Amino acid sequence: VFTGFAYGGLSELSEDEYTSCTMGSTIAGEIGIFGYRPSVLMDMLAGKRAEVGTKVGAYIRSFSGDCSPSDLETGLQLVYQLFTTKVEPREEEVKIVMQMAEEAIYAQERDPYTAFANRSREINYGNSYFFKPIRISDLKKVNPIRACEYFNSCFKDPSAFTVVVVGNIDPAISIPLILEYLGGIPKVQDTVQPLSREDLKGLPFKFPETIIREVVRSPMVEAQCFVQLGFPVVLKSTMMTEDIHYVGFLSKLLETKIMQVLRFKYGQVSTQLM
Repeated sequence: VFTGFAYGGLSELSEDEYTSCTMGSTIAGEIGIFGYRPSVLMDMLAGKRAEVGTKVGAYIRSFSGDCSPSDLETGLQLVYQLFTTKVEPREEEVKIVMQMAEEAIYAQERDPYTAFANRSREINYGNSYFFKPIRISDLKKVNPIRACEYFNSCFKDPSAFTVVVVGNIDPAISIPLILEYLGGIPKVQDTVQPLSREDLKGLPFKFPETIIREVVRSPMVEAQCFVQLGFPVVLKSTMMTEDIHYVGFLSKLLETKIMQVLRFKYGQVSTQLM
């Protein structure tokens, strides 16, 4: 198993280019982030157990993969291809991605829960563009060229990444492969100073200033109720790891208490998700 991460993600984008750039991973994935179309790559990897995936989040971009010890070289070759491939949009693949995105949006709009979830995010985060659902009108504004440029920039400079490799591997075999394929990724000419955690731009959101209680109604075949209780939490970077665990413990405690009241006092059937 291996993974690599670098600071700097979607929070660094402006509102104008956010929608296009968020589509970058999807468009690039359809074209082929390793220099080959997904169907062609699947045939090339037949009989091998090696795969690599990417993720571009709010603050971090990363790649991760797993492989059998005998296919470590193949896994590292995929990482090399990821950093050396320049994905360029092609009309056919872009059209497929946009059609899939439209179908997904239409499916979500038919789901009664979508209206509830969208309104909840709108209240919790102050109608921030980062948390808004993508609409059909937004898809028409997507710039495929900018989308691919952004994806390429996310996995361009290897010096910005911290990489960890673990598993049942022989150092005598693995180290030369790591030096060859990870160390052999060409140096970027126009490299910039990698971001640190303190340099990251915060997400644009605003917690509610007062208690808000709102009911969202949506037509359903069978009556069903969803309830969300939101408690704004601000985490400080110096104690973030510990605070995340504390918040998790408090959430589980609250979940247990709510379950006890609903089940044993009111005899209601319900499911809690924290």
